[in-house]
Amino acid sequence: MSLHPGGPSQNRQRELRPTHSCPEKRGLYPIILQMESDDLIFARAQELYGKGDFQGAFQLYLALADRGRVGCRRFVGWMYFGGEGVEKDLSKAFEWFKKAAHQGDREAKFGAGRVCLLTRDDTNALTWFTLACREGFVPGCFRLGWMYLHGRGCGKDPAKAYDLLSDAYAKGHLPAGRARARLLIAGQRGLFGRLLGIFLLLRVLLEVVVTAIREPNSQRFMV
Repeated sequence: MSLHPGGPSQNRQRELRPTHSCPEKRGLYPIILQMESDDLIFARAQELYGKGDFQGAFQLYLALADRGRVGCRRFVGWMYFGGEGVEKDLSKAFEWFKKAAHQGDREAKFGAGRVCLLTRDDTNALTWFTLACREGFVPGCFRLGWMYLHGRGCGKDPAKAYDLLSDAYAKGHLPAGRARARLLIAGQRGLFGRLLGIFLLLRVLLEVVVTAIREPNSQRFMV
């Protein structure tokens, strides 16, 4: 999943541009409801977002989300989560993530977990990350491993954390590889594991550099 509905993940470290204006009161909103098709609205939303007009893009994604388009419901959640084109609001972000999750969107389940994590609702965060991981969303598996590593919403379980992080890294997730390397360096697999961890950490750092150059918005960085 990408963060961006229908396209590759957007880098959530993009400069945030919050606003306190009410999107429904802007002139574009009534007009979009009269456009010929959802696909035209969606294409225009992508265009505006790509140009950095987050307020305009938010209105269009919101219109499609109101119509039940699952990817846009998830993306509206991310926009509320990060304050892109709208005032940051974790409560609203969670509601949109939950709507998309109930339609089967696995990334939205991850997003709901991220909101719970920020609001210190660790038990529900663990549940959402478990659901996302179970459905094959790799960043969800990374976060699940992180939860077991730090004992958030569960008892600390370094062995289980190691297995989850190893699996996530095997599927290309770079922060999982870094976390796995640090576990090894800390002695998770003895002296040989420490040496392996050093080698793995150097390897992951190289992968990070190469991927950042080739695919700066890659889901491989998503945490």
